[in-house]
Amino acid sequence: MEKYIKITTGFVSQIFEKRNDMFVCTQQEFISGDSVEYEDEEGNPVDIDITKESYQYMDMRCPEGGDWIEDRWNIEDVSQQALTRDIELSDQQSLEILHRIDEDRDASIGINWDVIDAHIDMYLDEISKK
Repeated sequence: MEKYIKITTGFVSQIFEKRNDMFVCTQQEFISGDSVEYEDEEGNPVDIDITKESYQYMDMRCPEGGDWIEDRWNIEDVSQQALTRDIELSDQQSLEILHRIDEDRDASIGINWDVIDAHIDMYLDEISKK
């Protein structure tokens, strides 16, 4: 199996603030429950070894009109940037680099292709010394 669907039952909590005569949703989050089901692409139940499942944040985008913005990057961005330099990374390596980028984030610089390149270089340098 190359793909499966994870269905998590839970709740959405939203905060609305008054703006002029309207209440605008300025923040929301998904609160997962205990009920999780796994299906194949045809909707048939499947058994999954969850020890091989990488964690996926269950964050939600703020609806149009919210009071904040976000900048999303993913492992595909990291692996594609590496490929522009003839470097092939596994999904796990790209995920590790992405998490390091997040941990070292500097708001005055942000995340950009140069930052991703620097983290790829640091990661490869570190694993070559092992």
